[in-house]
Amino acid sequence: MTNFVNSHQLLHRFWGYEDFRQPQEEIIKSAVSATDTLALLPTGGGKSICFQVAALMRRGVCLVVTPLIALMKDQVYQLQKRGIPAAALHSQLTPQEQEQLFIKAQKGHVKFLYLSPERLLMSSFLEAAAKMEIGLLAIDEAHCISQWGYDFRPSYLSITKFREHFPEVPCIALTATATKSVKEDIILRLNFQEGYKVFSKSFLRENLSYAIRKVEDKDERLMRVLEGVEGSAIVYVRSRIGAEQVAYTLAAYGVKADFYHAGLPADVRSLRQDQWIKGDLRVMVATNAFGMGIDKPDVRLVVHYDIPTTLEAYYQEAGRAGRDGKEAYAVLLMQSEEVEKLQERWVYSHPSIQVLKKLYAELVSFFKLATGKEEILTLPFLMEEFIENSTYNSLEVFYGLRRLEEQGVLALEEPLGELSKIWVKASVKERYQYRVSNIRFDRLLLLLERYCGPAIYSGLQDFSESLIATHMNCSVKDLEGLLNEMQEEQLLIYRPKETKSKLRFFGGVYTGHQLPLKEEIWENRREAALEQWEAMKNYLMDGSQCRTNILQEYFDEKPDRTCGICDNCRKRKIKENRKENEQQWRFKILGVLENGTVSIEVVERLLGENNKEEWLPVLRKMLDENVLKRLPNGDITQYKI
Repeated sequence: MTNFVNSHQLLHRFWGYEDFRQPQEEIIKSAVSATDTLALLPTGGGKSICFQVAALMRRGVCLVVTPLIALMKDQVYQLQKRGIPAAALHSQLTPQEQEQLFIKAQKGHVKFLYLSPERLLMSSFLEAAAKMEIGLLAIDEAHCISQWGYDFRPSYLSITKFREHFPEVPCIALTATATKSVKEDIILRLNFQEGYKVFSKSFLRENLSYAIRKVEDKDERLMRVLEGVEGSAIVYVRSRIGAEQVAYTLAAYGVKADFYHAGLPADVRSLRQDQWIKGDLRVMVATNAFGMGIDKPDVRLVVHYDIPTTLEAYYQEAGRAGRDGKEAYAVLLMQSEEVEKLQERWVYSHPSIQVLKKLYAELVSFFKLATGKEEILTLPFLMEEFIENSTYNSLEVFYGLRRLEEQGVLALEEPLGELSKIWVKASVKERYQYRVSNIRFDRLLLLLERYCGPAIYSGLQDFSESLIATHMNCSVKDLEGLLNEMQEEQLLIYRPKETKSKLRFFGGVYTGHQLPLKEEIWENRREAALEQWEAMKNYLMDGSQCRTNILQEYFDEKPDRTCGICDNCRKRKIKENRKENEQQWRFKILGVLENGTVSIEVVERLLGENNKEEWLPVLRKMLDENVLKRLPNGDITQYKI
């Protein structure tokens, strides 16, 4: 590899390309010169080539930090296929396999070593890394390091500490989506050295047509969209059960479709991904993890069956269509009540500091606790009992407890003893029939599938009533009633647990004003999340502005023209054409009447019966406007004051 020091030679030898896209070459030069570098390239903009070519031009191994095992494996496979030695360090390796991998990397037999951010600070890896010659640290999906990002992942913060151990190693961070505040946060948290460089490419995708469709029946419209656009497609949904349900529906209509989510075994995910890449599956219905880093340029259509909560997520997922530069479509399906529901969920999931303090105070009152200093206080806790005696609903309590747990003042723990057990025995056909005839049980069955996984159909599985009840927005008591009724119908076997959950208080019990919450950090995160949601909501509701322009402006880019192909641009063109067409018919109608009164038969003969659908509405409009006048005998004349 050291014989190929020229970036163009490397590009041609390993990737078969003759030249780089702008600004790939500048990014590579920056990284090769050991300058900390931030690269913002839209999905399909060739981020991977930037750090891979740069690493090949430097001595030593390139450590690549990436969030998903599936993404690691895919990129390792792509590099190995090109004859470049690469490997992935992940939890599926045995200790012996990890040790062998470390030895290979230390001997220089691995050029690219992929790993998750969680592994960077493990003592075993730090010891092994100290014996490696590390040439470059590449951070993929770098937005994950930012608390302002749509996918904030605290484990990414370990990268900063890792850099303290290896300050001489240059860093290249790459992402497809970052606003100004996220860019600043990435640079700060990765501790970029003085003289760092930032490169970005326009967020304009000239071949990608964005559209929002307000619909009553999403399944029916999804089928129409798939029939109207040929080729490979991705349908994004918010939940695992949603992925399975939509995939089953498409399959029932004869579409070659399957689903993909993190709850599937790794070998199943890998198989389905390969089938989709090869074209054996036309449609992959998936949660948002799917598609990241996958090299499939010929995706013609991306459909959002559910509304994403941020424009960052939407842009990145939609951008997986048309990476080959050919015509492609990104369609979002929306029902009128969805925005209101998402707004409500945002409020619940981002409680204010005042709400958190009040919830904590109600917990203290519920347990009749005296404030005071104790290291750890652990108490049995039945969430539904607390909810019944609280001023909050189940979603507010569920998310409030999560936020208090993030703040480090308490933790909700499921009992260490035996959990409730459930086994759905009904066949696919029986479940489908039951859902159709018993609508109120439909969501319950879907949630059970989501949280228990496919194993729920093969035997008794552990599950939490409080979690299911929270997402059904009902009490545990009501949920137990539904489960018992389904058991009587012989659809499932349900064995309730006998133990309670535990609520663990850390550092003692506090009064409201003493509660050690990181108020400024949380309120900043809450404000940033609100801004993200408001931007998404505005994008959904805007029926006039060019959608590409909205996205460009959100990512701090000044558009110089409209795209001309999104739904709003098309509507504007139709309106302009209609107006121009109307004006032309007005002139023709006035031309027919310039010599005085004319019968409607003469008007029809002169303007053309075949064009009647075009000129007749214009004629009626001119009559309504008193530009023309209809005489008692039916003849038409120009109106004279």
